[in-house]
Amino acid sequence: MNASFSALHQLMGQMQKAFEDLGVKTSPHALESLSSTVFQVLTARERHYHTVRSRSEPALLKDPIWILASTFKDVVYLQIDKRVHPLIRSALEGFVIDENLSVVVPAFQAENMPFYLKLAMSIFGVPPGKKLRFSAEENKFLSAVVAAYFLCDLLETWDLFRVLVCIKVTTPILGISHFESDHAVGWLDKLDTVQSEFQLKKTKDDLKSLAALAVEVANHDRMMFVAQPEVFLSRVLSLMLETHPVLRNPACSVRQMRMSFQQYYEYLRSIKSHQIFQKFGGRPHDIEFARLKKKADQNLEIALQVFQSMVVSLVMLESLSMMTGGDAPYLLFIGDLGVFDSFIAPDPAAGVDQKRMLIATLSGRVYELLHQGSGRVSASLKNSFALGSYIHAQMSDSEIHQALVLMSQYQKGDLSALDFLASAYPEAIMGDLLLVFSQIAGTRSSQIREVLKELQLRAGSSSISKAA
Repeated sequence: MNASFSALHQLMGQMQKAFEDLGVKTSPHALESLSSTVFQVLTARERHYHTVRSRSEPALLKDPIWILASTFKDVVYLQIDKRVHPLIRSALEGFVIDENLSVVVPAFQAENMPFYLKLAMSIFGVPPGKKLRFSAEENKFLSAVVAAYFLCDLLETWDLFRVLVCIKVTTPILGISHFESDHAVGWLDKLDTVQSEFQLKKTKDDLKSLAALAVEVANHDRMMFVAQPEVFLSRVLSLMLETHPVLRNPACSVRQMRMSFQQYYEYLRSIKSHQIFQKFGGRPHDIEFARLKKKADQNLEIALQVFQSMVVSLVMLESLSMMTGGDAPYLLFIGDLGVFDSFIAPDPAAGVDQKRMLIATLSGRVYELLHQGSGRVSASLKNSFALGSYIHAQMSDSEIHQALVLMSQYQKGDLSALDFLASAYPEAIMGDLLLVFSQIAGTRSSQIREVLKELQLRAGSSSISKAA
């Protein structure tokens, strides 16, 4: 399709191709209506990562089931939307969603249950009347119900079955077992039970082919983990912007920003490459599978170092803000002037090793990618990368690690804010930073200089004395 066409046109083209490949005839009006519905849901105001952008890749056009599964797999995302979009609410009639976004499944008797709902519930193993815990798996199940509702009158049952199975397998990484284990046998047996229940009359080979396709769909859904480091980080930040809309607010406070970055730092620490990509029936082959895991490990290692520097810089600024008047907008201390921008791209001649230089230069490139994808990124977020890059350039890995240890003690109340600043950061860095903050945050200039004097008295440092 012509590149000048919109994302909506691309989505319509993909769905049209999927229906044609499956031998399904749809009117132009029906195609437009369905595509427009999905498009409006996926471009809702809070969406930054789970959008139509990830459905417009040429790789998805290789299989019609893949296209349809990818189209519908994220139409429900309660953590982001805080609701079921009005355009798809009819598909979830009878579902009860409480104020905490937990969901109770309708308690239909089997003979009264709509076919599309019965099929989705059987594939996901969800019984009538069950209360679903608030999780990503809940979103996938509800997305599958919506897909079944809109597609049940268009697709043959086996094709609809395949679409829903592929949606199930895209459940986020921490919710999936490895398919190259004994679990795969049990999983195939469950699929066989469901297909027998609906009298699809498929063989074990048919189910193995479906399992291989589902794993391929799921692996492709996680390819962000093997992208270039700056692309991977920009996608992680897009996820943060979805789940932490406060980051898009120009008035985002220091504490709000620190909490968001610390939460995602802990999230990244919890991910292991063997939980990301799956393997079934020899696909992907061993060499490619090893490459995917290795690249994912490299990206996660880089991301952890970037986020460590961000957290260390933000908790330093948070402790300073609490000592000098309380939490405040991040921009009060950092401004819009790009004070630390020079540290985003250090001079190779300065003796910075290649790995540390790579990590430092990522910050500016990540922000550029985020800004290209959304006009909602605040100056606070950009400048937080600049400060994080400064910390990364000025502190060694061991110093950053020690600062994280002391941060934990400070947050537990075992260290005062002043003790934390005096212990966690090199004296010269604190002197330089506090001098800059006192110049930008004019209303707190005297309080920040008082902190400087306290640190001078504690350390007896000539470097802090000169800065003051």
